[in-house]
Amino acid sequence: MTRAYIQLQEDRASAVDACTALLLFASPMKRLLSILFLSCLPLLAAHAVSADSMRVDTLAYHGRHAIDFVLLGDGYTRADQAQFLRDARRCFGYLFHTSPFDRYRSYFNLYAIAVVSRERGISHPGVRLPDGTRACPEHSPLPLQQRDTYFRLSLDLDGIHRLMGCGNYRGLRRILHRCAPRCHLAGILSNTDEYGGMGGDILLATRNRQSREVFVHEFAHMFGNLADEYFAGDDFFDELPNMTHDSQPTTVRWRRWLDEPGVGIYPYQGTPEAARWYKPTEATQGGAYCKMQVLGRAFCPVCREALVERLHELCNPIGAVTPADSVLAFPPGRHSSLRFRLAELLEARGGHTLIVWRVDGRVAQVGGKRFRLRRPRAGEPAPHTVSVSVSDESEFVRSPEHALRHVYKHTWQIV
Repeated sequence: MTRAYIQLQEDRASAVDACTALLLFASPMKRLLSILFLSCLPLLAAHAVSADSMRVDTLAYHGRHAIDFVLLGDGYTRADQAQFLRDARRCFGYLFHTSPFDRYRSYFNLYAIAVVSRERGISHPGVRLPDGTRACPEHSPLPLQQRDTYFRLSLDLDGIHRLMGCGNYRGLRRILHRCAPRCHLAGILSNTDEYGGMGGDILLATRNRQSREVFVHEFAHMFGNLADEYFAGDDFFDELPNMTHDSQPTTVRWRRWLDEPGVGIYPYQGTPEAARWYKPTEATQGGAYCKMQVLGRAFCPVCREALVERLHELCNPIGAVTPADSVLAFPPGRHSSLRFRLAELLEARGGHTLIVWRVDGRVAQVGGKRFRLRRPRAGEPAPHTVSVSVSDESEFVRSPEHALRHVYKHTWQIV
């Protein structure tokens, strides 16, 4: 019997005791309500146990220090769970074949949680018209409908057909707490072919034929706090890695990338307020950038750097070292030595991870996950510290703060 099931039985017993007291001392109406509640308890218990027993598929695991990214399904019935797993693998696979994430696949643990909905699809409420009727704001052929799905995902948020919303954040938090307590990032995939998505605290996407590109675009919103580089409305302007009021080449936050083809300081278009805000690329100029404006393009250097820096903010690549003790002494013997190893290390693909071993602050070895320190000979100074530092020397990053903030170290004392 699982701990969650035991807790469920305890909660159920408490509820029964409370309702029994109502039956003995309450008014006739409260007695009726209590009887109805007691009759529903078996159904409530069965639903809760089902939530606790949701299957969690581990699609990639690289250690406890990696970033946990969890994808859940909505609008997938019990018969659709194999399809959800295929959709999850497809979205994850596409994300980690997209630059810059293709270099940092090992920085993520990937999970898929099978969530069963009563009905297939997504809700499409439309918007209310002046005459009181409802209609799709963009005249989609998808009929107006309400679907009984676990997370109650829907289209037409804020009157924008493709903008998705979630009606059951509480259920999401409950599932993540029970099934993925270390979750850093979460997304929900809707079982519909309709085009849509949203990025914010969580990622929302559909299984539309363009869903892989939408998935990556929305992930960039959620993970890197990136702005859309198309006009989304005056309410969406803010100071973000790829959006600013600053139009001066010497001070704009992406000034170090202005020598790259296609990168500049371009005003948004659409309203007078939009013209006061700037972005680093303009897809209408015919360049290769940027996915935050047009699907199918690459991330521009500015967005790419923001995504890589965010990754390093969340994740220390050094997971475990040996020896685990931080204070060491040489074993007996004139020719004895101490051996050190990076037992768990997240490395960027392409040889961009720089490992430096130092003895008393002086560089002793560059590269390699192992280092050996021999006992000093007679007359040689005794070492006091051994340290190892790990950094990502990617050309994707030009920020001078990177070398200050994102060099990770471990130090041993030698006595």
